[in-house]
Amino acid sequence: MHQEGLLGSWFPDATAASLNLLRALEVSMGILTRQWPQLAKQLQHPLKDQAQGKEARQRTLLAMTKLLGLLSQNPQNAEATLKRLKYSRNEIQMVGILLRNWPDWSGLLARDFCTASDRYLLFQRAGAGFPALVLWAITTHLPLHPEDLSPTDSILQDLLGRLAPWVAEFLNPQSPIAYPQLLLSGRALMRALDLSPGPEIGQLLAQLTLAQVEGQIKTVADAIALAQLLRAQRLELE
Repeated sequence: MHQEGLLGSWFPDATAASLNLLRALEVSMGILTRQWPQLAKQLQHPLKDQAQGKEARQRTLLAMTKLLGLLSQNPQNAEATLKRLKYSRNEIQMVGILLRNWPDWSGLLARDFCTASDRYLLFQRAGAGFPALVLWAITTHLPLHPEDLSPTDSILQDLLGRLAPWVAEFLNPQSPIAYPQLLLSGRALMRALDLSPGPEIGQLLAQLTLAQVEGQIKTVADAIALAQLLRAQRLELE
């Protein structure tokens, strides 16, 4: 009760369940470290911030993940709480990214099949926060007393099986889904279509990247042809 009172003074949305989640997260970190040590290591990295020394070691992706169980699940309310507690802009931004992407991420994990576009968009939105989403997925799937969990638990094994292809893609710098190499740069696109700088360039590049991820275009010529078609369609609607 004393712990809950202290938590409530700092984090008004924290409940008794928050303490259970924090305990479960410690177990989850052990599972993640055994399963994907390279991914677990990324959770220990300090966020890019001005902090140095001990403070920098406390400002990690893992620390931000722990906050998820103490905050409102409404990103704006959570960010307001962190601002009041004087968290840095980088920390607040990361927590916001995690909360905004959690509903989509948990929904994708429940599917038996996800398109290349689904995977690409999740990786793009989550960015460096992806390891935290993996850790939180494990945490929220653990039973009330996770210390009693068997490594062969069927629910855990099913979840790890669903996470495996996502983690493999994230850890592969050559992945065409997580890290697609653009066929055209913004400047090359402007030259090819004789366009001036502006929002249209970013919009076209986003559409071309999705088409590339889905395997619809594979060469620079393909990309230019599709960009010309997309622009012509847009002009017809104006």
